[in-house]
Amino acid sequence: MAEGYTNLPPCKVLLRSKDGVEIYALHGERPEDLKKSNSRQFLCKGATSIPIVSAPDGTHIYIHLTGKGIVKCPIPSDVSSITEPMMFSEPFFADTKTVQMMDLSPQGSYLLTWQRWYEEKPNNLKVW
Repeated sequence: MAEGYTNLPPCKVLLRSKDGVEIYALHGERPEDLKKSNSRQFLCKGATSIPIVSAPDGTHIYIHLTGKGIVKCPIPSDVSSITEPMMFSEPFFADTKTVQMMDLSPQGSYLLTWQRWYEEKPNNLKVW
């Protein structure tokens, strides 16, 4: 491990792919010290459609799962403790299947979502 980095908490990196959301912890290693792994560490499996939104304190993220809606996914303090990806049967926020954009307030108190406007559903901007 690089000198001077031993007391720092690991940096958690989230990657969104076609297969799901992957999570990795970096402990201050230099790029040449990192070992390539053949296994992918998924936090959540399933197709995602818009960027991930992270809580300011880093305890959870909001993910839009294609065909389901927005789910709230906790981030464990120890990434190596993940044995199976989380599966979600229901969205955390109801009626969010067609959301196209979302963002979190600076303190993480409110989630703002936007959907295309339709005559049947004129309220396309929501604050949760």
